[in-house]
Amino acid sequence: MQAIAGAAIASLIAVPIVVAIRLLALHRRTGAAPELLLGGMLLLSVGVGYPMLIATDRVGPQWAGTFFVVSTLAINVGFSLLFVFTWRVFQSQAAWARVLTAAGVITLLATGLQRSVGVYTHGVPRVADEPLSESLLQTGPVMVAYLWTAWESLRYHGGSCAVA
Repeated sequence: MQAIAGAAIASLIAVPIVVAIRLLALHRRTGAAPELLLGGMLLLSVGVGYPMLIATDRVGPQWAGTFFVVSTLAINVGFSLLFVFTWRVFQSQAAWARVLTAAGVITLLATGLQRSVGVYTHGVPRVADEPLSESLLQTGPVMVAYLWTAWESLRYHGGSCAVA
């Protein structure tokens, strides 16, 4: 069972890294922002953040804080890029989308900084032991970013790609 879980986690991390590298290579050729934003999001959050978060529990105490801080900041900056991607690609003219993006980015960056400072004042938290309010502050904006991106993508596809 652990082998299956390990293989699932490895593919969960490897596939987005490959996609991120391809998107960043495409950005290098085209100079287009969407490829940079989405490629950066995948590389930071899934390529750097998630593996380091998993490793936080497996490294010694002298490295756990550093791994947790780097993972938290990579994940939060990555999902901030997803907010910006969705706004710029699907709703670049909408004021509400600008506000949603700003709220998501500010919440993610503030939460990332708060969690990072907390490591040095209270030690590395066990994610499973975090209060619900702190967990929601971390996962809430991530879920909003995923749901908003999915909604806009499906809406764009459903409109025969007529939405721009």
